[in-house]
Amino acid sequence: MPITDAVRDCCNAIDGLISERVGVCLAELAENVPADLAIVEIGSYRGRSACFLAAGSAAGHRAPVFAVDPWDTPGNAGGRFGFNQPSVFESFLANVRAAGYADLVTALRGFAVQVAPFWTRPIGLLYIDGSHIEQDVRSDWASWSTYLAPRCAVVFDDYGTPRNPGVTKIVDQLRARYRDFSWTIGPDPLVIGERRG
Repeated sequence: MPITDAVRDCCNAIDGLISERVGVCLAELAENVPADLAIVEIGSYRGRSACFLAAGSAAGHRAPVFAVDPWDTPGNAGGRFGFNQPSVFESFLANVRAAGYADLVTALRGFAVQVAPFWTRPIGLLYIDGSHIEQDVRSDWASWSTYLAPRCAVVFDDYGTPRNPGVTKIVDQLRARYRDFSWTIGPDPLVIGERRG
């Protein structure tokens, strides 16, 4: 079931770095995740993608969404978008509440590789959009892929973008290695891997 115009407008109103097209794609993937599996996103910023994921989940089986981000954790780089400003985490919480998804979205504040060892649930959808440095992308995959359910989807953002060669390099290696996944490029700049179990 496609998300409604009202839900799309609500998610689009949140300041973020993904397009509406990418958000709708995430929502459609989230809609198919069973309630007993988790949806995990690495890199959440102000909550735009988390709300699209939650919108899809709400339209589907209500799988819980976990947003993993260091936000203002010491050591996080601010970059040109000020990722490490306390106001960003406050905005995330406010945006999730305003969109009506506080019951579906849980914020996990910390670096993904530090949060992963404490994780216990099988993952039905893993969205990786954290640091785009090659080693960080590799570490995020290595830390979280072990929790993927037999039937699952994984999504990488910023594939093929000139500013993020590390993402493209790691994803190309994974596409060559993991033949049990069916890989699709797009919508731009996503790569989606689906495993049917």
